[in-house]
Amino acid sequence: MSAAASYASHRHGVIAFAVRTPTRHWGWHATRVFHSASVLKAMLLVAYLDLPSVRARGLGPSDRALLAPMIRRSDTDAAGRVLGIVGPERLRGLTYRAGMHRFTPVTGLWGLSQIDALDQARYFLRIDSLVAPRHRAYALKLLNTITPTQRWGIARVRPPGWRLYFKGGWGSGTAGSTIRSRS
Repeated sequence: MSAAASYASHRHGVIAFAVRTPTRHWGWHATRVFHSASVLKAMLLVAYLDLPSVRARGLGPSDRALLAPMIRRSDTDAAGRVLGIVGPERLRGLTYRAGMHRFTPVTGLWGLSQIDALDQARYFLRIDSLVAPRHRAYALKLLNTITPTQRWGIARVRPPGWRLYFKGGWGSGTAGSTIRSRS
């Protein structure tokens, strides 16, 4: 943590990060609120897969054609369509179940939704229990197969032997990334 904080303190811009276990958390400006940008797409993925009309059935080609580009290539139009399907109330419900405290959705300009690093760490720590069990493997596969041009930042320092479940976001001078790792 001290090495990460030292690195962050010498970077330009505003940096925040958080690491969380079930009982502790560490971070650097971990509760500073930022625009969510594309990190929200990982939440939209789970909210969609947990829809009553989706959670108990297999995914069809239209589901996959919507979700895969949103996560793997960070397709903004697909994210807008998913938000239109799930709605802000279902997104708020997901944040409640994840134990997130500072998330504030913005309808329309969803990338301006407010979020902090600690809330994202909470979310990814609990993602296994948040995503519908039938679709868990698919969701994690998408988060593990982000296209190389979208794998920037912390995703580039993956420890050997670890799998990263990752979604980065960038917009208007803000950036963020969320990671869940398994060794």
